[in-house]
Amino acid sequence: MIKVDADPSARTLRQFALTADVVLISLTAIAYLRGRTGAAIVVPIALAVAITLAAALIAGSWLLIQKTKLGRAMRATFQDRDTAALMGVGIGRIHAATFAFGSGLAAAAGALLGPIFLVYPSMGDLASLKAFSVVILGGLGNLPGATLGGLLLGIAEELGAGYISSGYRDAVGFVIIILVLLVRPSGLFARQERIA
Repeated sequence: MIKVDADPSARTLRQFALTADVVLISLTAIAYLRGRTGAAIVVPIALAVAITLAAALIAGSWLLIQKTKLGRAMRATFQDRDTAALMGVGIGRIHAATFAFGSGLAAAAGALLGPIFLVYPSMGDLASLKAFSVVILGGLGNLPGATLGGLLLGIAEELGAGYISSGYRDAVGFVIIILVLLVRPSGLFARQERIA
């Protein structure tokens, strides 16, 4: 008998656990294939801090969107603006809050990438394009799907850079996105929409 858990928070926690498992298995497989069995993976401190803070931001974003009144209003406005307005949601206030939240996340991403990469005015162009691609890949409006899509894209890019050529790192990622969208136009983890 298959037991289906209807609790979305339990399903999301399983997705995050699965993501961590996929990352660890992939890192171990890469180290093994390169002949480094038993070797430690060395991560610079700036990268470790960025990864930790990014994980905290992802978890905090999910908690805000799923567990708060503001998050419920954001989701309602995203799904149907007119119905949300009829239910008493201040659409202008929600748009402003969503814009401020997104701007804060973009600023945090820039601050986390600054110590790792060179800082110059257009440093976020490729990152913005990849972020847009990851959201499409994971499924629009699906935070765990976008997180898992980003990890899958990053692993694919690194494997492509290691085994094909580092010059094709970005091309490998975009080819994978194109192939996925040919097979599943709504993204890998998109949910069925209810139409009343």
